[in-house]
Amino acid sequence: MVVLAVVALSAIAYFAWPRISGAAIMGVACADSDPGNDPFVKGTLVFTNEDGNVIEELFDDSCTPTKQQVEQRYCVLKETGYRVYKQVDTCLHGCIDGVCKQEE
Repeated sequence: MVVLAVVALSAIAYFAWPRISGAAIMGVACADSDPGNDPFVKGTLVFTNEDGNVIEELFDDSCTPTKQQVEQRYCVLKETGYRVYKQVDTCLHGCIDGVCKQEE
């Protein structure tokens, strides 16, 4: 039973890790399609290697489960590589597909 629990927790950590704020990505460049973290613009982070080839493209802005806030991802260069962080903004008219709605 203990082994099963350890395997289950390891699987959860493995699959959830890239989405956790502060996750390290070893790329040489990080581009944010929404560098100003505008809650009305859906952004995506794209990481490239030294040849300019995309190595990661999985950090999209998204709505929280309540659809009342948007989680915006952004990257910061640290000593160990780029780190992904998130900023949470409240949406006055709700959130849909990673952006705050302009009006009801």
